[in-house]
Amino acid sequence: MKRKNISLLTFYISLNLIFLTIFNIGPYPKLTALGSLADYSMDTDLNLKFEFIGFDEEVINETAIQDNLNTKFYRGDSTIGETIMNLTVEFNYLSQTVYNNFVSFIESTAINGTGVGYDLNTTQLEHDLATGERNDILIPQDGMLIDAELTETYIYDNLFEEDLAKPGYSMFFLNFSAFDSEDHSLEHWYKVEEIDYDTNETIHSWFSSFNDIPYVTSLGWGGNHRFCFLDLSARTWYYDWIDIAWADFGMGSQIYYDYEDLDELSQLEDITSPSGNEILSEYISDYMNSYIVNVLAGYYGQFPIVESYSLQVKVFNNLTNIGYTLDEIDWVISETRIYNQLVEDFPWIDWSIDVEYVNILDYPDLYNYIKNSVQYDVDGAYVEVIDGFFYELANQLNEHFDYNAAETVLPCYFFLNDRIRFKYLGTAFAGLGGMGWEILVSDQYDLFEAGNPENLGDGMSSVMIHELGHSLGFPHPHSQYSGWGSSFIQEVMNYFSRGASGFSSFYKDALARAHGNYFYSYASMHFDFAYEDFEDAGAPDYLVSVINDIAILLSEASANYTSMDYLDCIENTKAAIDKIDLFNLLLEDPDATNTSDISTSIVVIAMTVSSVFFIFKRKRN
Repeated sequence: MKRKNISLLTFYISLNLIFLTIFNIGPYPKLTALGSLADYSMDTDLNLKFEFIGFDEEVINETAIQDNLNTKFYRGDSTIGETIMNLTVEFNYLSQTVYNNFVSFIESTAINGTGVGYDLNTTQLEHDLATGERNDILIPQDGMLIDAELTETYIYDNLFEEDLAKPGYSMFFLNFSAFDSEDHSLEHWYKVEEIDYDTNETIHSWFSSFNDIPYVTSLGWGGNHRFCFLDLSARTWYYDWIDIAWADFGMGSQIYYDYEDLDELSQLEDITSPSGNEILSEYISDYMNSYIVNVLAGYYGQFPIVESYSLQVKVFNNLTNIGYTLDEIDWVISETRIYNQLVEDFPWIDWSIDVEYVNILDYPDLYNYIKNSVQYDVDGAYVEVIDGFFYELANQLNEHFDYNAAETVLPCYFFLNDRIRFKYLGTAFAGLGGMGWEILVSDQYDLFEAGNPENLGDGMSSVMIHELGHSLGFPHPHSQYSGWGSSFIQEVMNYFSRGASGFSSFYKDALARAHGNYFYSYASMHFDFAYEDFEDAGAPDYLVSVINDIAILLSEASANYTSMDYLDCIENTKAAIDKIDLFNLLLEDPDATNTSDISTSIVVIAMTVSSVFFIFKRKRN
């Protein structure tokens, strides 16, 4: 694949900006942190099972592959607790019977015929991006079309098993070269049909305002459970799109870009020879690293970890000033849909969502700033926000948003403009996030087909969730360092899966793991302080039950974390923090409450389980 340095002209893209200034960061609200949390953090040990189906075991050089993998990561910092993530890799080869059954399933559900797949017309795409025209950029191809979501379901029902003894993730590598012809006149693709979150209509648009896209072609899928799959013998036009339209984002130099698929690699290289096998090992390990680094390792960083978050969206509406009614446009972003998705994905967080529509004419400074900053290119009018508008919005945050609404407030400016796009450093965007606040932008031609309110286009609720995800600490599941080979999952942070509204199991785990680790570290550190006070007070009997309650909760939380039961880990550590607050209250005033009401069952068995605490204490010391 030839590298090109073509300026990016894409409209629906959302960017990830990480700024050093994050607004309203604070520790867990009930206690004041004393000292570092790093000594109390739990290391994360996970097992990665790579399951090969349809591969000759003799050509898989496990040692060479594993030598190329990233398996150790440092997460967090001094404010939320540093931890190490250790990944143990396991290779498995599923039987010929499993392969045969899988083939039978695909043959019974796939579509065979003429024009079922698509390649990208790269010449047409380059022309359209340079001129502003929008033509058909896909070339129909013959072969087999496979439903990616049905395939994921088949794997979940028949092949995937969570190993309780080795908690972690599974990745299935498929080789279905038998579906393809040697001359490549017949190939196979995986289709992903996407549904807009706000309209519940099938999405037929693509980035940069290309329409009439029947579906996107994937190499695999996953994200609904703790596994994903990748068919190395399948085709996709996504890499060509990235290479031409998104070259400015940085693709990385992974070897999988150099071959259309595993079939082509096997034809061009003798994978049974030492040099060819080395290329195959690099090919497989580059894909593995893309998933490990971008997805499975679950990023989190210097972002607020608190109990309550307030997402506040202020919609500066100019469309009602040009003839649209509020009823025609207020579906574009939904408090209810956003709230329900966030509660489903991150139930331990207290969420509040507020969307307010205002007329932009009532804010003449913002209206005039946009009006006076308009520039033009082949795609029409736009405002380059970094020229000053971005900083103007940053300086007005306290004027437009209530920073007392929650422990962490996530503000969002949303502009409904009349045919004016926004750009950041030359790149058009629908959403800009990761600063602790967000910017969204849309116009009548995004909301409606050809601007006609009777034909709905794309909503913005999923874009809002995507940008909020950046301010929670999530990256995209691709990067300029580890490549874009990990794009083929259902994840709202993903550019590939535009129809996704929720976070994948991998990202949900990542945030829960970060919060669980933080709460555990916080509780453990303050438990040590409490125990020192307990000893200094002469270990009074009326506090023994509370001390043991805390020890048991922390012991259970540690076990929850190890087994990837992160929600239970969070629940137990937060309960431990409540108990520490109670301990401090009783230490100051023994008559403040009736200790028999605190934990009757624990008090009754306190003497029989008291060793749990003392063992716990000695181990910590």
